[in-house]
Amino acid sequence: MYRKYSVIANTAMVKIKETQMSIESVTVKEWKGKNQIRLVVKTFFAGETEIFREQPLAWVREGKYENMSAQWDLVELLLSNSNLRREYIDYNLKSSRLPIWDADDKNILENLAIKYRTARPKIKKIYVSIVTNNITCIYEKHVKRQGYGLFQFLSRANHSCDPSACLAPGDVENGGNAVIALKDLPPGSEITYSYIPKGVLEQNYVTRNLILMIMFGFICECKRCQNEVPASLVGVDQVHYFSDLKGKVSHLPLEDVIELYAQTI
Repeated sequence: MYRKYSVIANTAMVKIKETQMSIESVTVKEWKGKNQIRLVVKTFFAGETEIFREQPLAWVREGKYENMSAQWDLVELLLSNSNLRREYIDYNLKSSRLPIWDADDKNILENLAIKYRTARPKIKKIYVSIVTNNITCIYEKHVKRQGYGLFQFLSRANHSCDPSACLAPGDVENGGNAVIALKDLPPGSEITYSYIPKGVLEQNYVTRNLILMIMFGFICECKRCQNEVPASLVGVDQVHYFSDLKGKVSHLPLEDVIELYAQTI
């Protein structure tokens, strides 16, 4: 997995057998000696061809939020449906560090705890997992989103700043996504895509990884990032560096953060 977490929750992974996979073109593999997984193709896929499609377990539409954000609405969906919640928990997805937590988040947590008579730490754990693993539901290739969803397979695909695939519209009416190869992928190749928008992906190492730390709580260790680490950061604890940087800019809108660090070398 091309992630280095500052804090990791749910570190115990359940081994997933290929016979449990419902999508024939991909499988989930564990990295030897690492508590990490990756999504890989089983057969050859040429660039610009569709690898697979997937429907979300649950999803919410863009902008129509009852609880301030898509992530909190997804939390409520799981709290309101025990079968849905158990299925999501059975996915056993990893979580990165707790995102920025403000007074509004605390109020929503309190309201949901009372409404669903659920322990606050349990709700917080679900929230952190959803923040880490929710996926944009696409309705226009590469660009526009119609909502956010929870996926059994796509939520396991790692981020890379040099991605091997991208998301495209699938079953738009039901929040589905298609995954398209960006390059030729021999059998066993990992499926990665960019978690950050194209405009951020085109930025320098510091900007990209600061946005990743702010949004998802990790920094990228793909080959592109390894090759672009500035000389001033060689030998520096990257997680500590970007965690500190996040604290200094957490009050700023993402657009301002991007502009502020766009010229960083």
